[in-house]
Amino acid sequence: LWSGMSAHRPTLKQVNKPFKGSGKHSSKGEIKKKQGGRVADAPRSSVKNASKQLLNKKDRKNQQKQIIQKKRQEVIDKKRLVGSKDSPPKIVSIVSLGANSSPKKLKELIGQALNVEISSASGPIHLNIPQQKQRITLVEPPREIEAVLDAITIADVLVLLLPSLEEMDEEGETYLSLIKAQGVPTVVGVLQFLDEVHQRLQPEIKKRQLKLLNFHLPEAKLLSVSTEQDVSLFLRTITSTNLKPVYWRENRPYLLIDSFSAENNTTQDKTTNLTISGFLRGNNLSANDLIHLPLFGDFQVLKVERAADPCKPEHAKRNGSMDTDDFELPPVLPDPAQAEHIKKELEEVNKPIEEEEMNDGIELPDLETKTKKIRVPKGFSEYQAHWVFDENGVNILDEDENDMDDDKSMKDGLEEPHSEEEEEEEPKANIDGEAAEEEGSDADMDDEDRLEDDKRSQASEYTRFPDEVDTPIDQRASIRFAKYRGLKSFRTSPWDPKENLPQVYNRFCEFENFTRARKRILLERNFCNILLGSYVSITLSNVPTEFLAYHSGHQRPIVASGLLSYEHLPSVLNFLIQKSAKAEEVPVQSKEELVFRIGLRRFVASPLFSQHTRNDKHKLDRFLQPGNKSVATIYAPVMFPPAPVLIFKRSESGTLSSLNLIASGNLMSVNPDRVVLKKIVLTGSPFKIHKSYCVVRQMFYNPGSLFFSSYRALFT
Repeated sequence: LWSGMSAHRPTLKQVNKPFKGSGKHSSKGEIKKKQGGRVADAPRSSVKNASKQLLNKKDRKNQQKQIIQKKRQEVIDKKRLVGSKDSPPKIVSIVSLGANSSPKKLKELIGQALNVEISSASGPIHLNIPQQKQRITLVEPPREIEAVLDAITIADVLVLLLPSLEEMDEEGETYLSLIKAQGVPTVVGVLQFLDEVHQRLQPEIKKRQLKLLNFHLPEAKLLSVSTEQDVSLFLRTITSTNLKPVYWRENRPYLLIDSFSAENNTTQDKTTNLTISGFLRGNNLSANDLIHLPLFGDFQVLKVERAADPCKPEHAKRNGSMDTDDFELPPVLPDPAQAEHIKKELEEVNKPIEEEEMNDGIELPDLETKTKKIRVPKGFSEYQAHWVFDENGVNILDEDENDMDDDKSMKDGLEEPHSEEEEEEEPKANIDGEAAEEEGSDADMDDEDRLEDDKRSQASEYTRFPDEVDTPIDQRASIRFAKYRGLKSFRTSPWDPKENLPQVYNRFCEFENFTRARKRILLERNFCNILLGSYVSITLSNVPTEFLAYHSGHQRPIVASGLLSYEHLPSVLNFLIQKSAKAEEVPVQSKEELVFRIGLRRFVASPLFSQHTRNDKHKLDRFLQPGNKSVATIYAPVMFPPAPVLIFKRSESGTLSSLNLIASGNLMSVNPDRVVLKKIVLTGSPFKIHKSYCVVRQMFYNPGSLFFSSYRALFT
């Protein structure tokens, strides 16, 4: 009966709109609760929005178009300015990639096209190109790594000479890898002696060489220079091509030295006042700045004089307009008070570091009675001196303060220190004749090969088993690992970066806010009184006379760079680097002596390699790992990024001309508080496991080592 009937459902039920929570119907108490004590800000009228309201849509589009055109024109004017009469000439560096390439032949063709006789004397050659109203400076470095690097560093246009009849040699491939690591400027390839090849084979040779060049440098152009018409095309290309900006060079002033002279000094004088001349490039210069000469150091400026332009354009001479070269300007002198302050800082920086300043250990008093003298290792504070006990519960610490290598001490235990006198008393081999010399040299080569093989095996073992260490059998673990402490978590456990620092850290420069200091120092360049593009003569004080002997008669380019504020003070520099592909099989150990080239500065340092992480503590890498980004930490003068870094390792001959590229990267930070920790993992064989307990064999080999684990918590 009820199955066919349906229930009544009202369809006209009225639903009223609820009150808004913060509307006019809310009570005062509800409004106070929702505001939470905040005071409503008064509506502020934006000047930017007000100006927009006055303009309609068409005017706003027109205004934006004008802003874009203005910025575009500024970029075009800046590019056109390079090489003109109001700016220094373009530096064109000529680098040979083959043994049979001839830079001399290329310069002769350029001289014939410009009706100028180019001398074979060493040094930069300034040329005017009247057709393009441009001027260039030719730099031809010898085939040495340091000279080629200097030429690449300062080049606006890099010309690579390729032989058409032969392939690129090994040195040419090395130079290409250095170009890619240093930073690629505008590159133009030149194919020489193509007219000596049969005309049918010329397109194939040009296509093959272009493919080879673009494999390394994809944006490089290739030209054949054999005739006068080819030279005209070559000159038009290097003067009209768009120059790639090299940002790290634009931050600091530098000049390619055209000539230098010294005061008349006696032969007994070790220093002299040196005058260098050249075009000021990069940025403005101040007379209070320090000038850095590679391999010789930083020097103060005595005076800066405006000199006559050695390659004034012909069209500028014909115009007869007044120029600053037409009248003498007074020399610019440094501020005496600031110069005296910088002099004191340089004396403090150059003061030799004593051994006591590097020692961060704490020596307890040595009493004649039962008191025992205890030396605390590096990284230990006073309360940590009570961490180490022997089997009788008495404090005992490592008496040898030298930081021994983990792998070496694991095999040999503690080594007894030997004095220099004992080394001198050791028997020396008697060398008689050439046969003995050859025998000794062969023995030295065998020792070097053996050491290199040992280092290579240690590097491969560290890659397979990182940080794993066995406790020594003939030594207590409490002595062997006295400098270590147990951390439950490498990421979250605290570590004070100011704990037990050596006294030498008092000399180091530390910035409260490094980024803000960098911006402020770069803005100071706008207020310097010696402007970019001027031809200047700078007189430096107390330059070693070795500079004259080193650079006299040589063809290598000489670059002097001005230092920004604080860049003469020492600090701790961190570089983000990656190992070179050609050096993946070469073992590079931490604390190994390497050659660093940072921008326009170079020096020798022993870096610590560590992992690149976002934690406040970073694990030390005993060997530089290939394929991964690593951080190299060194003691060096302050530098402000961006700054590229190239790291070299000396070959067996040990000269600067025999350098092998190991890694490259960029300056990451200047931070003395970056914590780098050496981590070890004790290994053993698990014997019995029961719930949360484990019995491990072959971890400790004597009862005294068991006390080691009592004050250092062990975690699996």
